[in-house]
This record gives sequence, structure tokens and C-alpha cells, in this order.
Amino acid sequence: MALFPPDVTASVQYGNRFRAMAVYQTNYQFVPLERVGDFFEDIFGHRPTEAFILQANAICAENVRPANDVIKELLIMRNVHPCSPFDLCLGAGNFWMGSVGRKSHNPLT
Repeated sequence: MALFPPDVTASVQYGNRFRAMAVYQTNYQFVPLERVGDFFEDIFGHRPTEAFILQANAICAENVRPANDVIKELLIMRNVHPCSPFDLCLGAGNFWMGSVGRKSHNPLT
């Protein structure tokens, strides 16, 4: 008999990868909730509820909150200036970030 992955704790539930795909579709690809449901139904033959998709996003937001808080504090406390459209200089290190800077100093505006 095959064993279930350790993150499966109920007889019927969505796994972490299923939830991750819902978060990816809504946040990275900006797919509306109804179309995310269409995607899952087409690929897996099962349509998750919009409540499931929203809950997956809320769980993800809570999981990344500590990192976001640290990044926010570093941005507030450090001398931040735009380096290029893809780099951000914070003190001694360079970090990737989208467009950064004031309107007059933003290379993308």
C-alpha cells in the first residue's frame, strides 16, 4: 500500500502543491478566481471553491509576512536608491527588486 505524503492529514484534502498552484495562478499570473477554478477543472477534473483559493492566498500571505516585514523595515531604515530597473542597493548588498526609486529617479518612468 502506498503511503500518503506527510502533509496529508485528512482522508480528503488538497495538498500543498495544489494550494501553491492556486496562489501562483492568482498572484503571479493574475488569473481571476473563476478562471483559476476553470483551470483546475480542466486539468484535474475537480473545481475548488473560490473560498479555498482565497484561503490559500491568505495562508501564503501569513507565511511570507515575516519576510515582508523585514524587507519593509530595511527599505525604511536604509539609504535606498535606484541602481537599475532590476537591482536595489541596501547598504552593502545588492538585491533584486522591480522598479525602485522616486518618480524623478526611476529608470522606468
